[in-house]
Amino acid sequence: MTEGSAGGSVLVVDDEEALVRGVQRVLARAGFSVDAVSNGQEAVALLEQKVFDCIVSDINMPGLLQGYLFAKPGKPFPEARWG
Repeated sequence: MTEGSAGGSVLVVDDEEALVRGVQRVLARAGFSVDAVSNGQEAVALLEQKVFDCIVSDINMPGLLQGYLFAKPGKPFPEARWG
């Protein structure tokens, strides 16, 4: 679900599907362009293709990255704006 982009672009990353759908729906209704994935590997793949204004991520996910990739400025996405 992607609605208007007047509010910027947001990547939502969480392994709880119901939570992702809820956050995605609220942000889309508020005018954000929203992409959502269910794990760190999918997030990295998407970040290699697209730059987001904001990332909303669970930091306690199983598997690769566990959300911490997005908490550290710098590599591997130097084009990201941190702050």
